[in-house]
Formats: sequence, C-alpha cells, structure tokens
Amino acid sequence: MPQTVLTPAFAWGTVDTPASVQFTKANVTVTTGQTDPYAGTAAVLFTRTSASDSYAYKSFTPLRFLHYPVYWLLRAGSAATTRLTIEQGGSPMLDIVVTWSGGVPTVTSVATGTALAILSLGSGWYMVRGITTPLTGLTAALYVIRPDNTGTSGTVYYYGVNLVVLEMLDEPVYYREVREGTEWMQGRSGVEDAWLVGVDYYLRGTARYLPSQDADNPGITTGWWGSAETPGVGVGVQSLIEAGWRRQSITYSYNRAGLGAAFPGCYLVEPASGEPGLEPNAQETIELVLRNPNGDVSLL
Repeated sequence: MPQTVLTPAFAWGTVDTPASVQFTKANVTVTTGQTDPYAGTAAVLFTRTSASDSYAYKSFTPLRFLHYPVYWLLRAGSAATTRLTIEQGGSPMLDIVVTWSGGVPTVTSVATGTALAILSLGSGWYMVRGITTPLTGLTAALYVIRPDNTGTSGTVYYYGVNLVVLEMLDEPVYYREVREGTEWMQGRSGVEDAWLVGVDYYLRGTARYLPSQDADNPGITTGWWGSAETPGVGVGVQSLIEAGWRRQSITYSYNRAGLGAAFPGCYLVEPASGEPGLEPNAQETIELVLRNPNGDVSLL
C-alpha cells in the first residue's frame, strides 16, 4: 500500500555507555537511566563538577584521510552553553559551541571545521552536526563533550547511536509477504487449507539525492559515504547498508522529527549487492527494502 513518508531516520548498533570506561571523564559525572529519543532509558546526564576544564570523551580511529561528518545527540539540561570538539594530535579538528535557550540549541561559535544545521528529533532532542577539517587516517582521535562550557555545575543530556536521517524516501510502499516454507493445499472437495509459517512486513522506498557527505542543501540529509567508526562519527547511508548486510537490527522512524514513533527490529533486504544509481546531478540514489517480523512499518 503506498503512503507518504516524511524525512525518515534509521538507527542501529550498540548505544554508547558513557558511565563505563568507553568514555574518559574529567570533572564530569554521569547519571544513567535517562529518557532517550526513542522513549527508552539509554540516555545519560552529564554534569560538570568543577571550575577546572570539564569534559568527557571517547576515542576512535578514522579509517581514511578525510573531512569527517560528525554529530552529537543532545537534550538541554541546565547548562547555558555546551562545547563539542573532535580532536586529533592535541589539536581541534572541529570546535563548535552551542548556546541553549528555552531548550533549543543554536551554534554561536565555530573555531575550527564547519557547523551544519541543527536538526530537531522530537521530545527536546537535537542532532548537532558538523564536518571536521581533514583527519589523518589510522591515527587516534577524540570525540569530546564539554557539557557546561561557561559555568561550573551545568548539565546536558546525551545519547549516542548510529543514526541516518534522510530528507525524503520517494515512492514508499508497505506490504506483507508469507514466509518461505508456507504451503497451500486443495482437498478433493475443493476446500483449501494452508500451512502458514508466518508473515513478514515490508517497507520499500527510494532514497534520493544523497550527497557524498552530510549536507544542508537541498535539505538536511546524511550523506552516502560512511564507515561508522563510532556512533556520531563517519555515519552514512553506506554504513547503514553494511550494517544491514551484517544482519544488525535497524530501528526505523518514519519521521525523524519524532524518533519515538519507531519500528525496532527491522532487517535490510535490499540492496543485497550492487552499486547505487546516480541522479541527474550525480548524487547517489538507492532503493531500500526493510523487513519487520512483528508488524506493518507504516504511518497508519
């Protein structure tokens, strides 16, 4: 059945655990069990505890020498400003400061790299996006959050997951199919019966006009390229497809402005192989097919 899908989002992989040794912390405490964008409790609250430099970071190794697309998923706490950086070799490769007003972040400073438009994800959550200056491949780098950049005790909420957001999914259709092994029989009387193994629920649509990297024009969208070194770093449509090939579970949201209306437990059916197509402007296009074993992945 055809339907209208507005700016979908796709999430997958292991959620960050900043309270563990995954993150190095200085003068910052972590409170777990906070409400996340999907109405779960996998988010955390970062709290600054000192006037000294206060931060939390995780390390990653970029695979290529490249301007990297990065993002942070944040919700306002009590901090007036939050500083977000990607650092390599002791130098910032992206340095953004956001100011919070009424729960909404605005980029107020970009010392290094490029800030992209901030995207609202619903329920007070925002995707703060940027592009680094070129990172050196195979050399350790840091993904850093300073939750309160100007105060001494401010807070901010954080959630880390691989997330692809699209400006549009063209010609979307959802439908059902019986599972392999299902059999039908007609008796001598003409009465029919069935051995129904199960039913799967599908979504098919075409992701169009995908730039090589995250962009704001013609709309806010995740780019094609991606290796997804860690949630928030190098995440692209290509890395979503590879995760699907590895049979990782995908959470699909039909509207990225409200991630809570989501369908978890999806699997990628297509593309199973092959190259993407090209739009008239040379940007990529690809048909996506998702399967969910539990119910329709639709607006209705």
